[in-house]
Amino acid sequence: MFKECIDNILVHYKICSLRNAASFLRTHQVFVNDERITCRNFLCDSFSDKICVDNKILPPAKNIYLMMNKPCDVVCTTTSDKKTLIYDLLPQELLKAENLGKIHTVGRLDYDTEGLIFLTTNGKFSNFIASPQTEIQKTYFVTLQNQVSSSQKQKYTELLEEGIFLPAENKSPAFTTKKATLIWKSDTECELTIQEGKFHQVKRMFVALGNSVEKLKRIKIGNIELDKTLLPGEFRALTLQELNSFIQN
Repeated sequence: MFKECIDNILVHYKICSLRNAASFLRTHQVFVNDERITCRNFLCDSFSDKICVDNKILPPAKNIYLMMNKPCDVVCTTTSDKKTLIYDLLPQELLKAENLGKIHTVGRLDYDTEGLIFLTTNGKFSNFIASPQTEIQKTYFVTLQNQVSSSQKQKYTELLEEGIFLPAENKSPAFTTKKATLIWKSDTECELTIQEGKFHQVKRMFVALGNSVEKLKRIKIGNIELDKTLLPGEFRALTLQELNSFIQN
């Protein structure tokens, strides 16, 4: 489905390090479906393809694809002295399962942002979702600090549809956003759909408009909506139909 480079697969199986993958492929017998592979960027699927290393067939490794309803005050990093890690919400038997690569988040949500996030072992999948070239839309439910009048709502909507300039913040350079869509729910609540996912982007967009975000929740990625049955911190596997929606689009 979402194939990975052979070097990542070798690392998943702890056969070699990513740094040594190129030399390993040159000096060892690595075959995929009976074809000798020497290029570290060769794409294959460790579940459906037959991978043989030095006459030993690797057991199939099925990638996992999860959606989680991320709670507030949870960070998407691997280490933190003060905050709960998103990986602390996953069962240890899943994190330590054999023949699985390292589980990681597909992009990140700020510690004070909640809602839909994907976790996977497939780097190809996460790169596909996060890549600017794929322009996969993300929708957020936004609660604003200041009320917005009818005329201001129209102005906000028009400016965001045209693209709005955001000055640099921390390590994120200044840029002009791509077309974004606003759907107003009340004088302080709206749904914002964007095509990027840069550092604090949604918050920066409303600051540029003269307002500020009080609460932020991601509710949709592509065609996949956050499962309303998932409580904060709960997760489930993505269905085959949900995964196929990315391939078809």
